Amino acid sequence: MSRHRKQLLALGGLLGLWGGGAMLMFLNAQESRKPSPDEQAIRQAVAAYAEAFTKGNLEQLLVHWDPDAEYIDHSGKVTQGREAIAALLRKNLGDLKGCKFAIDVKPLRLITPQVALQDGKVTLVKPDDTVTTPYTAVWVKKDSQWRLRSVRDLSDTEAAAPVSAADRLKGLEWIIGEWQSVDTTPEVHLNCHWAANKSFVLFDYTIRQDKQESTTTMRIGWDPINQQFRSWYFDSAGGYGEGLWTQDGSSWVSDTAGVLPDGRLGTARYIARFLDHKSWQWQGRNRIVDGRPLADVDVRLVRKTN
Repeated sequence: MSRHRKQLLALGGLLGLWGGGAMLMFLNAQESRKPSPDEQAIRQAVAAYAEAFTKGNLEQLLVHWDPDAEYIDHSGKVTQGREAIAALLRKNLGDLKGCKFAIDVKPLRLITPQVALQDGKVTLVKPDDTVTTPYTAVWVKKDSQWRLRSVRDLSDTEAAAPVSAADRLKGLEWIIGEWQSVDTTPEVHLNCHWAANKSFVLFDYTIRQDKQESTTTMRIGWDPINQQFRSWYFDSAGGYGEGLWTQDGSSWVSDTAGVLPDGRLGTARYIARFLDHKSWQWQGRNRIVDGRPLADVDVRLVRKTN
């Protein structure tokens, strides 16, 4: 295989991550198996978090949050960064003084050695009431410590009226069409279109460099189990993956983890930022492959005209 071909295959895998994919969920292990050390560490962190909340210990709570973490409440409002989350926690601790706080950990899935997805329910016992709230969380491992990167409050979702997949994806309608990168090497040509019944947005893109090319397909849709947008991708070189998405106004943010064609693992946060109906920007932040950081990515795409 030529050197250029090898470079393109590696590039295709990286741009599979660049395109918003993340590693396909590993098959759920049998419930009877012994939890791995990382699973045990996360469960211990959850228990310590619940204990710190009950005691009203803000300092110990913040130990469990990543500096770039986000909290999304039931209305979709995003609180970004550990300092902003600290202010929110400080207020909540004052309002809930004397209450007991417990967390029931549901499915816990290790996507990569550094990323885990966790579902659960929080039970808040007040003097005159008990409130249970479902949630989903993304944990990341840094410096041998597991910390919360993203937590989404899923309260009221179980009783909410059914919403169609097409209605949920209306905020992404602006991306439908054909696009091409500008001022960027390699060239990226992207076709975004609807699946049947507008149940998913499908991405087909081609990457060209040095007369070589790689293709990738991806789809984004609503995950009714975890109550969150999710993406899956597969590239022509063998890379694959999955990501969790959050809508932030006209922008979409994804926490991702993926497998490159050569077997390396990568994680990143990506932002699809709407500029106008003729252009948008793709930003890659905190990109890591096999523990090594990569440079940030900023690519502008423009709508193709006939």
